[in-house]
Amino acid sequence: WVGDEYCFTEVDYAVVNHYSEFVMGPTDQVERFADRWQAVKDADGWYPITCDREGPPMHFRIQGRDYTLTKSDLLVKWRDDPTCYLAITGGGSPRTWTLGAPFLRKFYVLFDSLNKRVGIALAKSGSDSFV
Repeated sequence: WVGDEYCFTEVDYAVVNHYSEFVMGPTDQVERFADRWQAVKDADGWYPITCDREGPPMHFRIQGRDYTLTKSDLLVKWRDDPTCYLAITGGGSPRTWTLGAPFLRKFYVLFDSLNKRVGIALAKSGSDSFV
């Protein structure tokens, strides 16, 4: 979902990965999302934008529940760099999303390997997305 508009296809898998600094998805879907932010991929594959740019939230529906990443979750700013970056990137499997650091800063994820399930809840307090 982007804002109130559905624009992503259904996917087979969503992977939660605390090693990933970004949310990674199918390239064509990431590019459509970046277009809604008027962000253009640079030579390194990042989406630089001005920090005051407005854009739609990103929603994930997992097992019938919606999890939303907003501007403050999706923008990353490195210390002295005046530019912000969308914390998304394309790649991997065409039917998989990897929910990395932006997702994990906002949501607490509990892995219950004994019962083969995962629990997701809004974290008590998230950290600032600006690093």
